[in-house]
Amino acid sequence: MKLVRKELSEDCWELILNRLAIDDFNHLQSPSLVCKLFLSITDRLRLKLEVSNRLFYSDNCEGLFRALQRFTNLKEFELRVPFFGDKADVNYPIRRITAPSLDHQSIYLTCLLLKTFLKLGSTMTNLKILRFCLFECLQNHHLVAIADALPWLEELDIRFSCYYWSTEWNSNSRSAKYLITDAGIEVMSCKLRGLRKIDITGQVGCSDRSLIALSSNCVLLNEIRCGLCKVTEHGICFVLRHSRNLICFKVESCYSSLDNSFTFENSMIYATSLRDLALDPHGNHDRLICSIATAGIQLEKIVLYDDSGLSLHGLSTFLCACPSLTHLMLGSIKSSPTIT
Repeated sequence: MKLVRKELSEDCWELILNRLAIDDFNHLQSPSLVCKLFLSITDRLRLKLEVSNRLFYSDNCEGLFRALQRFTNLKEFELRVPFFGDKADVNYPIRRITAPSLDHQSIYLTCLLLKTFLKLGSTMTNLKILRFCLFECLQNHHLVAIADALPWLEELDIRFSCYYWSTEWNSNSRSAKYLITDAGIEVMSCKLRGLRKIDITGQVGCSDRSLIALSSNCVLLNEIRCGLCKVTEHGICFVLRHSRNLICFKVESCYSSLDNSFTFENSMIYATSLRDLALDPHGNHDRLICSIATAGIQLEKIVLYDDSGLSLHGLSTFLCACPSLTHLMLGSIKSSPTIT
């Protein structure tokens, strides 16, 4: 009896190749070389290109050029700490990914020339997400230039992006000119009115002024991350009152404030959309979680850092009032008569 061999359908191959792409889109590189069918399928599936391998940059970025030709539906790019050859032009990768023929939606950059990128901003009219994580040269004037070049941005990530980083920084420090500060955030927020997500974690030059500017000017914000910034309860509560679309608020440390006009008790009731909160209120844990319970916020995730001041009564009240909670993290629990 003659065996009949049947080919797998294109849909089946797409399911198989899609499994390869779940963990890393780069896993589609080899299958794309097998046949035209696989190339067609991987071209549809591969939306992200991570340019971290030095092979992409050798021979004047020939590897990057071939990848851009092979995968025509790329939407996301990550260019990380490249190792350039003797004859490579460090601006070349930026010029390649900002070609008018490419439809960018998300770009992640580290250690590349910001000046070159900003000049080409006019070609990236569909770019919505920009990440400059650990970008060592980002300063206020760069931030303003980004806002001028890409006023349609919806997500901006500039965490730990500065020449000089220290939690001991103060406004009189000689290093101030090397940092993102409140002044830069204020100008940027006026230009990026459509911003929905921002991460300024590690920007020690930012304080309540930055939060107030973002909340006042960027009314569509649904996520703010400002860990290690010099923010107080006043600034946090201003955001809770005015950012009605806020879903995720990652603050970490919250410093004390002499201004008692905005408190957790009189502000939490406005944060009806809040679902994810991370905060260290420095001994005011009961005030914080009880204000959430009283406001009836349907919180789903909360992280409380250094919770040594949290009482059993306060925690019980909070848990009973938040049946929607699916994730609870308490850090640095210490022996205390109020915790059993």
